[in-house]
Amino acid sequence: MDSVNDRIIKYRNIADLNQTEVAEKLGIKCSTYSQLERKGIVSAERLFKLSEIFGVSPCMLFNGKEPCKNTDINTLNSPEPVFPKTEVFVATKKEQNIIKIIREFDKADYNRVMELIQEIRAEKKK
Repeated sequence: MDSVNDRIIKYRNIADLNQTEVAEKLGIKCSTYSQLERKGIVSAERLFKLSEIFGVSPCMLFNGKEPCKNTDINTLNSPEPVFPKTEVFVATKKEQNIIKIIREFDKADYNRVMELIQEIRAEKKK
């Protein structure tokens, strides 16, 4: 039976990418990515990003099965998770677009947006 790291290696090879290329796409060091492949300990966020890079579903990387079932996603929060200390969050297309836009902001604009978000949250709590 193959493991998460075996499937990550398999789909990286199918995508015809080397470790350095995948690490760059993830925004991490090659040594960090290499360790991810060796140990198979990957956050849910990185698993979803890897699935986008390789063009497969997150469930295919997680358990090697298609299609995903609710029980598969629930195992992400099991007592012995493959994705330690990370809750699963699946962003909608609208949220993904907002994230892409915010990532392109310079630091001053980013800080202004964050301040505005914090103000709105504070007002809603009242």
